[in-house]
Amino acid sequence: MRRLIALLACARAFKQTKDDTKPRGKRNVLFMIADDLRPQLGHLGHASDVDTPSIDRLAATGVSFRRAYCQAPACNPSRNSFLTGTYPDVSKVFYFEGVTHLTLGKRGETDVFTHMRSHGYITMGVGKLWHWEPIGEPFTRGTGAHFPRWGSYNQEWGCEDTDGGGRCSPVTGEPYVMGRVFPTKDPAESLFDYRVASDAAKKLELGQRQWVTRRRPFFLGVGFHHPHTKWRIPSELWARYAHKTIRMPDPVRRTAGAPFFAFGDNNIAPEAVTLDGTAHSVPRKPYLGDVLARTAVQELRRGYLASVAFLDVQVGRVLDRVDALSLANDTVVIFTSDHGYGIGERGHWGKGSLYEIDARVPLIVRDPHHKAMWGRSTNALVELVDLYKSVIDLAHLPFSRHMYQWLEGVSWRPLVEDVSERGPRSHALTMVPKCFGKTYGDLPPHNCGGRSFEWHAREGATHALVGFAARSHRYRYVAWMPHNYSLDSVDWARAPQEEELYDNGMLDESDLDSSDAVNLLSKSAKLQGAAWAGARDVGDAHLRWLHQAARDRFFRAFGEYAIRLHDTSPVVREFLPSHARPAAMPPRDPPFAGAEVDKPRRARKRRGPRPLAPPFERGSSRARRRHGDVPLRV
Repeated sequence: MRRLIALLACARAFKQTKDDTKPRGKRNVLFMIADDLRPQLGHLGHASDVDTPSIDRLAATGVSFRRAYCQAPACNPSRNSFLTGTYPDVSKVFYFEGVTHLTLGKRGETDVFTHMRSHGYITMGVGKLWHWEPIGEPFTRGTGAHFPRWGSYNQEWGCEDTDGGGRCSPVTGEPYVMGRVFPTKDPAESLFDYRVASDAAKKLELGQRQWVTRRRPFFLGVGFHHPHTKWRIPSELWARYAHKTIRMPDPVRRTAGAPFFAFGDNNIAPEAVTLDGTAHSVPRKPYLGDVLARTAVQELRRGYLASVAFLDVQVGRVLDRVDALSLANDTVVIFTSDHGYGIGERGHWGKGSLYEIDARVPLIVRDPHHKAMWGRSTNALVELVDLYKSVIDLAHLPFSRHMYQWLEGVSWRPLVEDVSERGPRSHALTMVPKCFGKTYGDLPPHNCGGRSFEWHAREGATHALVGFAARSHRYRYVAWMPHNYSLDSVDWARAPQEEELYDNGMLDESDLDSSDAVNLLSKSAKLQGAAWAGARDVGDAHLRWLHQAARDRFFRAFGEYAIRLHDTSPVVREFLPSHARPAAMPPRDPPFAGAEVDKPRRARKRRGPRPLAPPFERGSSRARRRHGDVPLRV
């Protein structure tokens, strides 16, 4: 009997030693993400419009980033980007049809959940994290990972299709609407986000048991559906917002000098339906001045804000569970959104543009070991693609500079531990493609369908443009670059087809759409002389940054493998020489005729070499008087 007990003890010790060989972090990580949530929250200056006490409480116990930007203004490409640490132009996931798992792993890539799992973490997921199903098996087996499988729930309604005999399913023949408020008297427990919060609480209990008994940390991802349309919310919550006084946008305001496709045909749904059953046509061409009726705009905006309030309640339930399980002192909490959202500003509904209203997102990070920084905010530029490295760094996991060559991003940890107004980033990058095709007519351009190598054949495309927005601390510059479908890449050796430059120095936090007033590189700005030269210099500096950033992204992803693995790839063979030659720059002349050009003065030509004078001759007159005249040396 003693021998059996000793044998079992040795086996247990061996198993424990084997488990302990895996590197483990010192922090649990709770990652919560909303869908279509713009930075219109109480702690960001919008307390009069929307009630978000739970999210505001998190901001009071963490660091709020006021200049956080997504890398793609749409659900699927944005989530693929920050969960895998790659930019859309590298993964080729620009819109809804592409998925990163088609290319993931070919160069050793892995998503953030799989990475944390390989380092001893219990990884769990619930709700909408990826736009489609998760890639591979990122979650620890036995945790009961919950996520919406395609066809198992209706994304528009935010509840299970099987509930109540299919009451969550849309009416047969009903079109996909941009916005619609659905107040319901059904119990809140039937709504999708309520279930997400409930499942997250169960997974927190599982993680807490492992943390207490084995000190094994967990990484939990929680994906909420709200405030994604449709806005299905409890009736009592809608009653608080049905007649609420809210700020209304100016739907007829336009960005002077912007290319007409900057917003273009990017409204993803053709109709909006109000509570009285009236169907309103969403203006697909907002640049032509088409707008919704004011009453419809007011109801839809109230519906969006009520959906945000319902989201806040579910975030609070998760945070309360963290406190109840005594995990607050050992858990890093991250809260953000996949991108922004337009609800009537400049006639824009939805997402898909490179304007601040679609590209900027809320971001809150709480590190329990740096309470001195709690409640502070920063205007430092950060990107969502930084999430991968930030999770590793905030969890105190080992990470070497050469661990993943392809991994993009800069860790948020230095800013969380010591808040400052300027971080390591000089620019934030967002990108989106627009296709000109015969299928829909050459004008206007529309959101590209399919993967990038399919654009030409699938859309009957004559050509495609990819917009790159470089947001610096003061300016936002957009370059619309031609896409070379034969190389499946942007041709950076050519000059931009269109450019935009906006001065965001007077950005008003209370007006999410205040920064894009006039394109300084257009005729509408009417800049001349030194003013035009200054704007052109700023645009050229941002364009050079885009060129260099594109080179860096490409070589991080392919450079080391161009010789070993991709030496036969035509993309690499063609792309490398195109990056070796200098890129074309836009002309420096003003965009309208008759403008005054600030030409540099010509230096006078000297005839022959200037004779070398002695030191006193070159000095002041006082020195010459003191030492007398000194003859020139011949």
